Amino acid sequence: MITMRIENCQFSIKEILLNLVEYEKRDLEIHHSDGDRHSDCHRHYAGRNLLHGNALRMTDVQLSEHFWLHEFTDSYTARMLCLKNEPPPEAVECLRNLCLQVLEPLRLWAGIPVQISSGYRCPALNRAVGGAPHSWHLTGCAADLHLPSVATGKRWYAYLRCLPHTELLWEQRGSTTWIHVALRP
Repeated sequence: MITMRIENCQFSIKEILLNLVEYEKRDLEIHHSDGDRHSDCHRHYAGRNLLHGNALRMTDVQLSEHFWLHEFTDSYTARMLCLKNEPPPEAVECLRNLCLQVLEPLRLWAGIPVQISSGYRCPALNRAVGGAPHSWHLTGCAADLHLPSVATGKRWYAYLRCLPHTELLWEQRGSTTWIHVALRP
C-alpha cells in the first residue's frame, strides 16, 4: 500500500482519493489529537469532503458569486511556516465588501476569472512576506491580483480606477507584476 505522510499523520493515497474525488480545490485545516506544533498548519487539497477521524476540516466561505474565502487566505508561505492564516469575522466582512464593490465588477467587465495572489494576511504572515506594518491585507481590505499578462493588467488597472478604492497600486518585484487594490469599509 502506498501511503502519504502529512505532519505525523498517515493516510493511504486510496483513502485520500476516495474522500476528495470530484470536488473543487479547498483550503483545509489539519487537526491532530497529539497537539503537536503542526496542528495549525494549512494544507491545500482537492475537495470539500472531510477525511474522517482527527484529520481534515474545511474552512471556506463564499464571499460573492465568483470569490471564495480560501482564495484570500491560501498562502504558500503560511503553509511552509505552519501559520494559521484565518481572518476574524470583521476581516471576512471587509473581504466580502472588497469582492462586491470591486472584484465582482472587475470580473464581470473582464469576462474572465480574476485570480488573487495575496489577500488576507495574519500579522505573522504579513511580517514573513515583508508586508507593510499597517498593510490593508491585515484587515481584509486588500487583495493583490495575478495578471494574465501586462497588457491585460493595464486594462484592468484603467477599469479599477473607475471603481471605489482606497488604494490602487501597480506593483512589480523582479519579473512579476501585480495590481494591489484596497477598499476601506
